[in-house]
Amino acid sequence: MDIVGDAIRALRIGEPRSARAHLYGHWGLRWDPSRGAGFNIHVVLEGTAWLLPEHHPATPLRAGDVVFVSRSIAHGIADSPTTSVIDVPPDEADFWFGKHPDPDQPADVPRTVLIGGSYYMQEQRMHPLIESLPPVMHLSARMDPADPIGAIVALLGREHDQERPGSTAAMPALLDLLLTYVIRSAFEEADATTGWAAVVRDPALSSALDHMQNRPDQPWTIASLASTAGISRATLARRFTELVGRPPMAYLRWWRMNIARALLRETDLSLSAIAERVGYQSEFAFSKAFSREAAESPSSFRRTSRTAGTPARIPKRSAS
Repeated sequence: MDIVGDAIRALRIGEPRSARAHLYGHWGLRWDPSRGAGFNIHVVLEGTAWLLPEHHPATPLRAGDVVFVSRSIAHGIADSPTTSVIDVPPDEADFWFGKHPDPDQPADVPRTVLIGGSYYMQEQRMHPLIESLPPVMHLSARMDPADPIGAIVALLGREHDQERPGSTAAMPALLDLLLTYVIRSAFEEADATTGWAAVVRDPALSSALDHMQNRPDQPWTIASLASTAGISRATLARRFTELVGRPPMAYLRWWRMNIARALLRETDLSLSAIAERVGYQSEFAFSKAFSREAAESPSSFRRTSRTAGTPARIPKRSAS
């Protein structure tokens, strides 16, 4: 059972993007809250910096630190808490500067080397596991190659340094892996008796979720889910609702509609084929359920999401 992996794969839009920046002397950048969900990513490869999230304490950063900041909150990153910051435009293109060291900088000028980027997710179908994460996740000093996160950080740096064939595939995979380890770390520090931290550790609930998320085409009932989980219907309904925040069958409908949205936006499958994939016996039953959940018909959603919706792939930004 891999709830975290399922949530990341189902919700990420396109490829996460990143680039290296060499920053000298006094510098500061600020991001406004953005449309859409996900995280801004900051990895300190060399030197020091300060993270300045709105309504949260300023946090000193050093080499090896990894930070994920929700795209829903404003934040800055600078050489010190008192340095003026420059707003980064919505397309963030101006952030990707100083890809290579500046040979004209004096040796005694402080330098910070960052990897920064963005991780995009579908807001309308955000997984409750992702929603439950803290808005700022800071993992300290992971430069030890024996540490999994330290190894990922080192690989990110090498990919940016070498620009070898396959980097466009390696970078998104490494950022997916980095987010996975950040979420794991958040779970390890969370109260194991409540919320998604408890769900992940509960064999019965994990089993029920596994079946719902990986076999949404099956005609699940509360009785059949309870049977696969090895607990009573009443126990499953009570524990699932307490920890997940919605009853099992409501979660299943929500998950099925998430998959349906992705299939409508990203494929040319017929409505009857999509209905079958998400567990509905007829196109009519699927259309009725989808319209109730999304407040528009499947055909209307497909048309509008392709006309003005979120692209399946985030265009790569300049790193020069």
